[in-house]
This record gives sequence, C-alpha cells and structure tokens, in this order.
Amino acid sequence: MKNKVLVIGAGIAGLSAAYRLHKAGFSVTVLEASERVGGRMSSDTVEGCVFDRGAQFLSRSYTSLLPLIEEVGLGYALKEISAPASAVLLNGKLCQMRADNPFTMLASGLLPLGAWLKSGGFLIRVGAKIGNMPLDDYAAFADFDDEDAAEWLKTEVGEHVLEYLFEPALEGLYFQQPEGTSKALALWLTGYSVRRGTLLTLTSGLGALPEALAAPLDVRLNSPIEHLRVTAKEVKARTVDGQIFRADYAVLATTAPVAKKIYSQAAQWTESLLSTRYSTTANLGLGTRIHWNDQPDLKNVYGILIPRCERQNIAAIAIESHKQTSRVPQGEFLDIMLAGAAGARLIGASDAEITEAIVAEAEPHFPGLRNEIRFSHLVRWEQAEPLSPIGRSRAIREYRQKWTPDRRVLLAGDYMATPTTDGAAHSGLWAAGKIINLTGGEQ
Repeated sequence: MKNKVLVIGAGIAGLSAAYRLHKAGFSVTVLEASERVGGRMSSDTVEGCVFDRGAQFLSRSYTSLLPLIEEVGLGYALKEISAPASAVLLNGKLCQMRADNPFTMLASGLLPLGAWLKSGGFLIRVGAKIGNMPLDDYAAFADFDDEDAAEWLKTEVGEHVLEYLFEPALEGLYFQQPEGTSKALALWLTGYSVRRGTLLTLTSGLGALPEALAAPLDVRLNSPIEHLRVTAKEVKARTVDGQIFRADYAVLATTAPVAKKIYSQAAQWTESLLSTRYSTTANLGLGTRIHWNDQPDLKNVYGILIPRCERQNIAAIAIESHKQTSRVPQGEFLDIMLAGAAGARLIGASDAEITEAIVAEAEPHFPGLRNEIRFSHLVRWEQAEPLSPIGRSRAIREYRQKWTPDRRVLLAGDYMATPTTDGAAHSGLWAAGKIINLTGGEQ
C-alpha cells in the first residue's frame, strides 16, 4: 500500500514537496486554506497585463526552482528579463547599475570612488568566504549567524554602501531593515552579486510554476486546518469545517504563525522558528495609457529601489514591460511595493488611501502618472517575508539535525529557508526527500 502524505499549504514550498512525493509514488493530498494555489508566488492577468502578485523575479543562480520549471514543461516560458539595468534613487536622481558591469555603479554616480573600491574588495572577500555554498539553503550559513548585519556592514563597506546598496535591496526585496537582521542573511544576499546570476521571469507570470506543479496533484482548496495531531501510528488533520484527513506523514508548509497555531505538539526546540515574525507589504499594480521608455533615466531599467533616506512609503517599483514586452499589450504596467514599515502602517487602510499614497510618491519618476492610470490592482501581504534575526539560520540547522521520524510532521516554508521562492522550494524538497529516504520511495 502506498504511504500517505498530507501537505498543508499550497505555496511553492508545499507544492514542491507534494510534486516530488507524487512523482516518487506516494499518495499525496494537499490542503490549502485559500481559494487558489501559489500563495506569494502567484500571478493575475488584468486587462491583458501580467501582474506578479508577490515574488517578482527568478535568478539564473536558483538551484531548486529552475530544475522544477524544466521538469513541469515550462522551460520554453523561462526568459531573461528584457531590460539590463536597475536603478537606485540618490538625491532625487535615478542612478542605473547593471549586475554584469560593476563599473556602472561608479559611472552613474551611485557610488563615489572610495565606496566603489571598498565594495569591490568586499565582494572578493565574500566570494572567498562563501565559495560555492548553496544559496537556497539558509542552514548552510549557520556559522555566520552571529552578528548584526548593519553593524557588520558599516565596518566592512561603510555607511554609503550600506544605505544605497544593501538597505534598498533588503527593503525592496524583503521589506525589512538591516538593523536586527543577521550577518548570515547579508552574506547570503551578497552571494547573488558575487555570482552575477541573470534575472529571469516566466512569460505568463511566476504563478505559472505553482499552477503547473499543482496540476497532477490532489489539491483541496478552501480547506484551512484547525488542528494537526500526531499519534504513534499516524498524522491526523482536522479542517475548520470538521473534515478529518489521515496520513503516515505530513509536510507543514504554511507561514510560521499558521504552523504554530495548528501544530501544538511541535518540539520545544522549534519554538524560535515557529515564532518567526514577518514583514508586511502591499503590491499595487497600475496599468497606464502611456509608457516612459523615452525618459533617459528609465530607459533600459526593469526596476527601481528607493533607499530609506529617499523614501516615504515605496520600497521598489518593477516595470513590467521591461521584464517582458509581451506582458503589457499597451501603455505600461507598474508593480509597486510598499516598504515594510509603510506596509505595517497602511495594511488596514482603504484601497483608495494606499493607492493615493503610492501614486503621489511615484509620480515624480513617472511624470503625468496620475492622469494616465487606466486601472489599478492591489494585493496586501500581512505576512510578506520572514524576518531573519540572529539565530534563525542556526535554528534551521538544529531542526534538521534533531528531527526524528517518530514526529511524523516536517516543517517547510520560507521561514525554514532563505526568504526567496527558491529557498521555499528547497525547504519543501528537503522535507520530501526525508520522507522518501525513510520509506524507501523512488527519488
């Protein structure tokens, strides 16, 4: 008889686990609280424009997601983004930079010569330190999980690089500040700069991957779990409407607060992981009648990062036609993300209030924006990205060392990995691999 596995949560972590287990011959049921799969890796099509609701980009350096994309037949849709540059706001001016050409940070005025030289030396030192360490596995960075990122970076690269490279990247991608963040995460993030992985997208939106992973699976939507219980022989999950699901093992692939609420039997040494706090944001999609491709500081720019010394509410702006021209049939489509503090402050505001705050701040970079909006599309993420204080990497490593088969429940999700879709997928694949190895299933 096939081993039965419950996967709770149909985000990229849960679906990666479920897909791998299904391919290995297990009987898998996926229980998802919401009405759709994908979670924060999902996409909408609004008036012909593709809107990535959460995650915005993939990287050529991803080692968990890219093989899955090929495996489910989406390799044809995987494309390098159309524009080569990003931009950072400095004294009201957009300064362009390219990952494949570090000289652009100097030429654009983003970094003065001294800071540029210091950052180059830093990348060399980091490259030697982390070598070929896996960027999808946060547990691998546990030995560096011992110092505050902001203090460490001030010493290593100085205030200017901290404020105009690290802070806007950390806030624009993960909606959190370097203060209170572990050096381990700063090293991990720098790893992408060291490897200069090309940014990628899926032509129909990043949500195409979770949808493809879910296609062959038994996925039960609108099935929030009230309680997860482990006995000597099985795992039993009860939904809020009273349905009971039984299995030999379960992969609990929700956010940390949800996992903590429903899994009361979790080991005491998982407490710090299950207590992981999250940043908050909102994504606003704006479809416009015109584009700004002729504006010099926006030409060839796929995204804008706004440092804290320059921002009011906005952390990042993605220009969708510069990801892929096919995403925007006419005009332009902007995907604008609130900074973490702004997200926490505005999450309860009305759609109109959030839209007004964003448009007022974005208009100087997109002249005439307010009068050219065709439609808007707002998505709120109260639990956007897991925070990474000192200790989270070490806690993940400890969890993996201490977990034993009699517990029957394996934790997965972004808080069990690096705060990327690749990291979340890695956590799901790790959990699936443990079950396969324990039961003799096919890899």
